[in-house]
Amino acid sequence: MTTTEVVIGSSGVRDPATTFPCFDGLRAIAAITVVLHHASFPTGRMFVGRFAPYFTHLDIGVAVFFLISGFLLYRPFVAA
Repeated sequence: MTTTEVVIGSSGVRDPATTFPCFDGLRAIAAITVVLHHASFPTGRMFVGRFAPYFTHLDIGVAVFFLISGFLLYRPFVAA
């Protein structure tokens, strides 16, 4: 085994070439936008108020969440 190879073991060590820690944060932000979008509908904030146009368009978080999740799940298979 060379120094560039890292074995995923019980210690949870991951290969730095296949991990993207910042993408997990972006995925969390996308999930929060989905929650805000869904919460704004029953409370009425989607229709009235200063932030109504923003709450209406937070549904883009669904597409961003699935795009990032697909990338993070597909990347290790491509790297292998």
